[in-house]
Amino acid sequence: MQGKHGHLSREQKQLALRLHSKGWRLIDIAREVGCTTPMVGRMAREGRHLDGKPFGWEPREGHLTILDREEILVGLARGDTLTAIALTLGRAVSTVNCEVKRGGGREEYSAWRAHEDAREQARHPKPFKLAVDGCSRLSRRS
Repeated sequence: MQGKHGHLSREQKQLALRLHSKGWRLIDIAREVGCTTPMVGRMAREGRHLDGKPFGWEPREGHLTILDREEILVGLARGDTLTAIALTLGRAVSTVNCEVKRGGGREEYSAWRAHEDAREQARHPKPFKLAVDGCSRLSRRS
């Protein structure tokens, strides 16, 4: 969950601070963002270690952002229905339902892990329909 050298990204730290301001326990915040409880405590109480490198990825327009995923996480923690969460986000219930299922269900959902997974999915190159080497069925002459 942490960056290449064990550091949290700026977005992870901001997520941790937002969850802390909503009254989340430090241990739950640490589990969510992927760091230790003392580290979250230092960030929240002492204002230390607040800067970090940016995550470096924003989803395309119309796709769920980290803020949307955070709202889903908070709604699930409150026990809200998927319909109520979808209304809060202004999204279709099916969008929220698919996101929660993909993220492991109500008990296992993690906003940050879902955001990282979405980044990885977006980075996967799609195969070309017409292969350059001519091996594709579409590129062969009949």
